[in-house]
Amino acid sequence: MRRFFIVSALLEIPAGLAFFVAPLFQVGAFFGTTLDGPGGMALARLPGSALTAIGLACWFARRDAGSPAARGLAVAMLLYNASAVGLVLTTALVSHVSAIGLWPVAVIHGGMAVWCIACLRRRPDRPPAAASPKEPSGMPAVSLAGSPPPGTAGSPANPGQSSS
Repeated sequence: MRRFFIVSALLEIPAGLAFFVAPLFQVGAFFGTTLDGPGGMALARLPGSALTAIGLACWFARRDAGSPAARGLAVAMLLYNASAVGLVLTTALVSHVSAIGLWPVAVIHGGMAVWCIACLRRRPDRPPAAASPKEPSGMPAVSLAGSPPPGTAGSPANPGQSSS
């Protein structure tokens, strides 16, 4: 799933920034239409922000691909990619729109959806972290009161052990 997140980030961040910076070009290239009215530019920039956020979420999830949160992100990416394919196919086949970027977008999102399904069908890269008294840094957890957490050496749950 790590590679999936990296590739998703490398696709979505530039696409999002392009929609945000140059929405007229992106809408014309992908949907063969223009942005009419004062709200058109803002409406095209909103997906740019969303795509950039999706890309950043994938980029930061790449190092924790086996976590439940990363699997949740992968499910969201599956919904996004499948929806993108549906939107593009509907635009092309029902609305009879033809633009240079339309079919490549459908193929890329279709491939990403299939890859996402394959990632979700695999076992997680690593099991979820078991409850342990250690922090993510590897250092033992310390409660705010200064006493060791329950279940560790020297805690009330293990009175016979010293905490030296």
